[in-house]
Amino acid sequence: MIGAEVVALVVVRDGELPAGADETTAECAGAVLLTGTGTGEAARSLTAARQVWCLELGGTGPHAVAAAVRPLLAEVPVVVLPASPDGRDLAPHLALAWDRPLLAGAVRCTREEAVLPRLDDRVELRAEFTGPVVVTLRTGVRGTPPPVPPPHPTDLTRSGAVDPGAGAPATRPAGGRGPPPPPRPGGPAPGLSTQVRGTFIRASRMKVPRTHHPSGGWTRRWWRCSARSRGAPSSPSRGGSWPPGPGRCRPVRTAGR
Repeated sequence: MIGAEVVALVVVRDGELPAGADETTAECAGAVLLTGTGTGEAARSLTAARQVWCLELGGTGPHAVAAAVRPLLAEVPVVVLPASPDGRDLAPHLALAWDRPLLAGAVRCTREEAVLPRLDDRVELRAEFTGPVVVTLRTGVRGTPPPVPPPHPTDLTRSGAVDPGAGAPATRPAGGRGPPPPPRPGGPAPGLSTQVRGTFIRASRMKVPRTHHPSGGWTRRWWRCSARSRGAPSSPSRGGSWPPGPGRCRPVRTAGR
């Protein structure tokens, strides 16, 4: 339904645009999809848009928003979100739903590549796209062109593309009693932890004597674990062994508190 090759996706709350909305729109040549609550009012506040689609939902929950926009942007090769709180929450859900790479914290994005700062902005990595991707763009780094009058938005809600009640939080009877919300179709809600490949980092806190660490008291230790040892290292308070056995996890850093 949306035929652009690079589209900005912006989550709106009560008609208020998040930080970085115009920057992200300008980075995508003015093509932007607004979703959330009060999208029509927010569309009139854009200064860099040339093509606007509005998808009014009943809320801004990342699970429901991802389900709503997934069919609309499935054919768009590059979807860019501002690195606002809602953008950072929504991006992993979309990447997982579409099975796309997520390039977080970019400072520049085109149809062919994204520039990612690393090592405290001392190094810039150029990531060339070999397929569809999801990108989050840092706010305050790109700027915007001279303001242009906002175009008339295309209302996707009235077209029947999605359920307008999508995105609303699940409710229970007064007092918090009653059955929980029904499970999502196709199984439980997806989580990034079930898709871990290679290694991941876990943090733990240990109580050590002052003679063993200059700070004394609590220390925090980070462990690098293989994906096959999912759930390790386990906490002694939960009946697990500590530290974990060799070959499963190894410490990578320790910091005192």
